[in-house]
Amino acid sequence: METILKLSGFEGQNVEFKGKGVFGTPTLYINGQPQKPVRRRYELRDTQGRLIEVKVKPSYFDIYPKLEVDGKVYATARPFTWYEYIWIGLPLSMIAFGGAIGGGLGGAASYINVYLFRSRLNGVLKYLFAALVSLVSFILWALIVAWLQATVFKKATGAG
Repeated sequence: METILKLSGFEGQNVEFKGKGVFGTPTLYINGQPQKPVRRRYELRDTQGRLIEVKVKPSYFDIYPKLEVDGKVYATARPFTWYEYIWIGLPLSMIAFGGAIGGGLGGAASYINVYLFRSRLNGVLKYLFAALVSLVSFILWALIVAWLQATVFKKATGAG
């Protein structure tokens, strides 16, 4: 996903932020040239030649960070709507009844849903895939718990 940013002090320059997927590093580009961050900070020259520090701030519950330039915060992606947060967080409800296993699977499913809602999929497909991811995480939880009850816990109690 690419975001064109309008940073103060960089008027007339093409400033882009590109996300790199699950394992890649997001990169800031100025006029098509990738910039090298040092410890989540960029040191850039603005249009007047001043050295400007750009800090990368994590966005909690999102894969795209925010950038802080001279105390002003810029979003690198549009914020999620309230109903997208509900769809993304739906698998986290497994924490209430699923214990550590449900929480782990629900957290992983929510993380996948964040990527789905940041993807370029059609709107309807995002919701269908998010529902599918949530359902699969629940089914996995049920299968793991059934297997644990049938094997591990049965042997531990001496029944069987």
